[in-house]
Formats: sequence, structure tokens, C-alpha cells
Amino acid sequence: MEDIDGNSLVLADDDDDASVDDSNYKEWNLDEDILNRLKQNDPTIKKLNVLFRSDDDSDDEEDSYDANEVDWEQEGVSAISANTHIKSLSINIMIQNEADNESNIKVLLRAVSMNRTLRHFTLNGDMIDSGDMMDLLFPCFQHNRVLSFKVDNFYLTARSASLLGNALLKGKSLRKFTLDSINGNEDDDLDELASKVVAGLESHLNLKELKLSFDIGDCIYFEDSNWCIKLGHLLQSLSKLEELNLDYSFIYDKGANALGSGLAKSTGLKKLSLRGIRSISSAGWVAIFQGLTTIVDTLTLCNNEFDDGAATAITKIKSLQSLNISYFKTNDWRSLLSPLLNSTSVLAKLDLRDSNVDDEGVTGLVDALGNNSSLRELKFDQNESITRAGFVPLIRYLGNPSSLLENVDLRTGFYSSNSSIINDELAGTLASALCTNTKLKRLDLSGNVSISPTGWQSFFDTLRNSNLSLEHLFLSGNNINDDGVTSIVNASTSCLGSLKILELVRNQLITPVGMVALATLLRRPNSLENLYVGDHDHYGEIDEVVVAFARELVNNTSLKILYLGYNNVITPRGYDVLEDLLCNKEDIESIFASNHTIQAVNLGNHSSHCPDDLSSCFELNKNENKFEVARQKIIQYHFANGEDNMQEFMGMELGVLPHALGWTGRDDTGHSVLYQLVRCLPSLFDYESRKAKATTGRKRKVGCL
Repeated sequence: MEDIDGNSLVLADDDDDASVDDSNYKEWNLDEDILNRLKQNDPTIKKLNVLFRSDDDSDDEEDSYDANEVDWEQEGVSAISANTHIKSLSINIMIQNEADNESNIKVLLRAVSMNRTLRHFTLNGDMIDSGDMMDLLFPCFQHNRVLSFKVDNFYLTARSASLLGNALLKGKSLRKFTLDSINGNEDDDLDELASKVVAGLESHLNLKELKLSFDIGDCIYFEDSNWCIKLGHLLQSLSKLEELNLDYSFIYDKGANALGSGLAKSTGLKKLSLRGIRSISSAGWVAIFQGLTTIVDTLTLCNNEFDDGAATAITKIKSLQSLNISYFKTNDWRSLLSPLLNSTSVLAKLDLRDSNVDDEGVTGLVDALGNNSSLRELKFDQNESITRAGFVPLIRYLGNPSSLLENVDLRTGFYSSNSSIINDELAGTLASALCTNTKLKRLDLSGNVSISPTGWQSFFDTLRNSNLSLEHLFLSGNNINDDGVTSIVNASTSCLGSLKILELVRNQLITPVGMVALATLLRRPNSLENLYVGDHDHYGEIDEVVVAFARELVNNTSLKILYLGYNNVITPRGYDVLEDLLCNKEDIESIFASNHTIQAVNLGNHSSHCPDDLSSCFELNKNENKFEVARQKIIQYHFANGEDNMQEFMGMELGVLPHALGWTGRDDTGHSVLYQLVRCLPSLFDYESRKAKATTGRKRKVGCL
């Protein structure tokens, strides 16, 4: 990188800016206010989203600010190019072939090329031709400062692929590169396009994460796999690469062999994803897996189909800790699962969702688990080849004292044929097994529509006498009714008292009466942080439900998210109750005693109707420092009311007053209060007058400061 004087700068690996992750930055969406703050070089704006909209965008985008409204030539360039605080920029382009709008985008990209602080850059194009835009990327990499770069949803042509590759060659700073959801023209050669992009990465030897998804629409496909051969050679030089994702790319056996050789020498690789690779034969898969025998700990192979030879090769990867083979087909599950879960295995997570596992496969899985001490997470849902008898061994295993499973997914597809497998009888068997389980922390039983309301009630009644200590319980799309809710509330006194997440959406038999009963779950001390209830097909006002939850949340300090249905409506009365819950403005003590934990009450389709003051309180409650939350609310909603509330300061002791003023004015929010204070009560700062009053014994305490 170069500084303003043109001197070469190098980013150290331990530099704070060298992280490939920008999730710690607060996101800001461009609008008029944010643009003005950018022009003032506001240091708080580090992550910016810019949206260029088309005229026919859907109504759900109507509140999004259109960057086409900015005069980029006159005011936008300086806001971006001279800004010294932006670290992350995402440009989302929803227009197609509109010359004036494309001109705006190009001006913005030129401004980006002049910026010297940008570290993370995303281009999302809604399938527009990326050619001219790629031409403007040269300076971004020439100055060697961009750490993560993502190109998503563009048309990649021979010209734009060459420009992108050449731009990448101008730098060497990338730690993360993503090329995803790319389309192309039917006359272009996919292998040629991919080869140009891979060649551009040859100078970026510090890459830690790389995603290349080359399933490029109508392009011509050849089996030469030159791009894979180039990538195989590149992998031998990427000693710091930790994650590689080649999902849905066309990789033939020749390329698979080259990748296997490269992977064998990429000693730092920890995560590999190869979803939906349908162009490799068994021999090609074996070549890849042989390159992974001692390095990769996380392998994703979902949506593939292997023969026994390739499946056996997977079991030779001794370093595997997480394996995702959902939507996966093989002829012999026992031969695959037994060695994967043997006594020396370190596999902790196994995803078998929606595969062709049958009853014999379940038996093989349970037999293997008897000798295994590593597996903690099993996702097993939507396997339509399993019969009711096939589920029994797995359910009984959960009651085995030797079971170490902590996360189990037994949900069924809402529309799948095996949603009728777990009935009342099996639900009872499962409840009895869970009574002796002390390890399970997360359980998903969503979509089991063959369990009747009575069956669910019996299920929870049985659990009341269990030693279970679940933290996450997912029960969406079932036949739980109001009586079942009562059983859940009763079970919360024992086995469900440790829950952090409870999901009950799409249970159509739960009425507002049941939702009110569910609110009592919050009455007792518990750990519940997220609660989801309400049916998508229910329409109506639910103020009584809101009032019930608000009543129970007064003294609750754990719940953060409350979801009450997609189409339900809260009237102004209900919103008033919520506002009073989060900020009772009667006096300072009442504000201080308000709820400072709940961060959202979501209504799906109607959440945008939330009043501004309530939205502001929800946002304040996200601060983990609850004393600071209370302070902010007191300043914003008590002292902001003018001179009457400023009188609070008049009777304070001389020893207390400086601390109260410091407490009030220690940030920008409090500065405005201090300004009003000086204007409204100048006598407050008359020392002689204050001293005289103090001697008369007029003293007042402010207990919450």
C-alpha cells in the first residue's frame, strides 16, 4: 500500500485492519443524512451499503434510499474518495443497461479507487455486464490495500474476466476472495473465463479464504479443466489458505487430479466445500480425498452422489471434525458410517439431512455410535427412506447413558412423505428416552404433524420428571394447541427451565389464549432469550397478548427477542404498553426501573409500523451495559422535556452536583442536555447563591445517578 506521499506500505498480519471479517462494524445504509456525515468524515461510519435501484423494484424496497438520487460528480466523489474511516463498502446494483445510472456507478467506482482506507469491498450486480466496472478496479488493487473482495451476481464475459484478472494482478493484499452466482454468454468458454480469474490470484499469496463458484449459465463447457490445473498449482503456494469453496463448479477428473495434488500440499487448509459437483467420476473424487487425509477438519459434500469406492475414500480422512453429506446418495451407509465413527474418530458434527439413509443405515449409525466418543451433533431430518421401525433404535439410543450427543435434529419436511413417521407412540418413546438424558442441549422436532395435540401434551408432561437440560428447542409446524402450551409452561419449572431459545411458530392450534398462557413462562427466573410463537396464517389484533407479555417482562432480565406471528397486528394501544415497558417516563426512578433487555418484538409483515420512540429503545437495549442504557433513556426521555425537568439539578448537594453533571455530559447525547441546562438555569452555576442555599439545609439525593 502507498501513503499519501506515495511511500510503500505493507500490512502486517497482526494489523487490526488485516482481518478478513468485517462483521464487527455497524452497518450504515446510504441516505441523505449518511451522505452528509460521510462528507464530514464521520469516524463512526466504517461499514457502508449503497443501493442503486431500478424503477421497477418491488414494493418491499420502497423505503430503501436510491443512490441514483445522489449527484456523484458534485458531492459523492469527495464523500468517498477523501474519507479516512470507511473500512467496508458494499455496492448493490439493481439496474440493467440504463446509461445515466451506469454513469453514476462508474463515478462512484472512481471515487472508491481513490480511497486509501477501504479494506472490504463487495460488488453485487443483479446480472449486469461487469466489463466497464472491472476496468475501474485497477487502482483498488494497485494500491495494495483491499483485504476482502466479493463479486456476486454479475455477467462475466471474456473481456470482463480478463479485466478482473489483470486488476487482481496489480495487488497482493487479498486475504479473502469470493466469486459467486456468476452468469455468462453461450459463446464464452467457461474454462477460459475461470482460468483468467485464477491467474489473477497468483500474486495474492496471503489468501486465507477463497470461493470460486464457476457454474456460469449458458457458457460452453470443455473437459480440459485448465482452471482447476492452475488452481491446483496455486494451492501449493497458498500456505495460509484456511477455507476453500468450489460449490457447484464444473470440475472434471483431470481437474480433480490437479486439485488433489494441490490440496495435499496446502497444509493450512481447514475447511473445504464441494457442493453439487456432478461432473467428477469416482476416480476423481478419490484423487481429491487422498489429498485431504491429514489436513481438513470441515468437509461439505452435500448434493453429491458417490459409489462405494469414493465413499470409502472419505473414511480415510482422519482429521475430520465436521462432515456435511446432506442431500447425498450412496449405496452402503453402514460401510460409510462405521469407519467414520470408530473409536479413534474425532468427528464431532455429522449432517445427514435429506439423504437416502434407510433403516439399515440407521442401525449401522447406532451401532457405530456405541463405540464412538466424539460425535456431538447429528442432523438427521427428512430422510424419507426410513420407516417408523427404523427410527426406534435411534430414539432409544438417546436414552442410553453413553450417548454424548448434544445437538439432534429430528424434524421432518412440512411436505415430505415421512412427516407421518413419528406418531404419538414414538413421541412417547422419545420422551421416556429423554428423561434419562443429561447431555442434550439442542433438539429440533419441527414438522412432526403425525403427533396429535394429545400426544404433544403427554410428551411435555412426561418431560416434567426428566433430568434434561435443553437450551434450544424447535417445535415449529406441529399440532401443539393451547393445552400443549400449558404443559410446556409446567415443564419449564424443571427440564425446560434452562431454555435459551424456544420456537413454536406455525402451530395453527395455538390461539391468542395460548399465547397469553405462554407469557407466564417469563414469570419465573429463567434463561430464555429468544421466544418465537404465532402462526403465519393467523390475522388479527393481538393487543391482549402484548399486554400479557409486557406484564411478565417488567421484571424479566433475560428475554431479548419476542416474535408474535407474521400477520398479526398491534394497535396504538399495544404499542403504548410496549413503550411504557421499555421506558416508563413518569420520573427518573421509573425510567431506571424499566426493561433494558428486550431488543425486538417482531410481527413479521407489520414490524415496520413500530413507532420511532419504541424502535429507539429497542436499539438502546442492545447495549450490554444496562446502566448505560438506563442513562441514555433518562437523558433522552426525561431531561429532553425542557426546563421543568431541569429543576432536578437545582436541589442537589454541592458535592453531588459535579458528579451528576459529569454523568450527564460524558457523550454527545448528554452535551445537548448540558447546553439546555446552562440556558434554562444559569443560576445553577452561581457559586455564591448555591453555597448560600446549601447552608440552609436544602439537600436532595438523586438515588439512581
